[in-house]
Amino acid sequence: MFAGVLNKGLRGGLFLCIALVISFLIISLLAIKEPESLFYPDLFYNYFSTKISNKLLIVCLNALLIVVAAYLVYQISIEEELVDKTNIYSLFLFLCINLVCCHSMQIVSQFITNTFYLYSVLKLIGTYRKDNVLSDFFVASFWLSASAFITTLSIIYFPLFLIGWLVLRPFNLKELSTIILGFLTPLFMFECIAYLTDFNQWYFVFATKEFFNSLKYPQMSEYYYAMLILLVLLFLISLVYLLLNGMGNTVKKQKVRGILLWSMFFSLFNLFAGGSNSTSILIILSFPLSVFIGDLLFAIKQKRITNTLIGLLMLSMFLVVLAKLNVL
Repeated sequence: MFAGVLNKGLRGGLFLCIALVISFLIISLLAIKEPESLFYPDLFYNYFSTKISNKLLIVCLNALLIVVAAYLVYQISIEEELVDKTNIYSLFLFLCINLVCCHSMQIVSQFITNTFYLYSVLKLIGTYRKDNVLSDFFVASFWLSASAFITTLSIIYFPLFLIGWLVLRPFNLKELSTIILGFLTPLFMFECIAYLTDFNQWYFVFATKEFFNSLKYPQMSEYYYAMLILLVLLFLISLVYLLLNGMGNTVKKQKVRGILLWSMFFSLFNLFAGGSNSTSILIILSFPLSVFIGDLLFAIKQKRITNTLIGLLMLSMFLVVLAKLNVL
């Protein structure tokens, strides 16, 4: 059933994606508890997140952020030709992973960070083999830097951005200077406002220090075990598929998928950030996982196998839903 719909591309799978979003929106509104509480050692975000307590508003904002991020994933994967034009498995999987993490009690900071990060990646990939792209580099690095004021997990992506730039383009001092300027601009703007208002000066330095001082093993809820194990197994199988069939049929695909593998590597550091749990792990890894696993599912010719794998994913998500409804 799932494979038959998703194999038709966006025209066939759009209704399924919309139904998925609406279903989890309702589930989040009906949720009695959350399997995990979210806390990041980011005082700036925590201060403002406490100002919103209305459950409907929280769920709607979380869902909106997921939908915007999913649109950016579609732009990166389809419009930037990371996958085949009819392959929307990455969009579907991204929605599945993030919607199951949709919190009903607080706005998830990682959803905001993901949106900024994905927009930054979209602008970065768009510079491939193009001229006069200094403004794109500035915008991309600016929003990536701005995301670090929501959650300091983003600082891990700063070196990743530079690696991605060097993978896509030859070294250029003017471009490097523009990227550094983009990184520093949000910091300069915040410190100016902090100085004038005498509020939270040198926040970024403090938050970065707190990030490295609070590294510890993640605390994961047992309700997410099935989903995490399944996604890890599918990712390992997708890596074997890549090794046997290559990284792609174009140079751009090969380069961008190489950057995604680098992002998987850098994301491992975020697993040990203070407050890290199953929810944050899934959100952080949702983009590269959805692309690689989506490619694998799209390549499987037998719909029965694809439907079985997606069915197992749905069952693992259902366990989390039962926990949210206080059935388990």
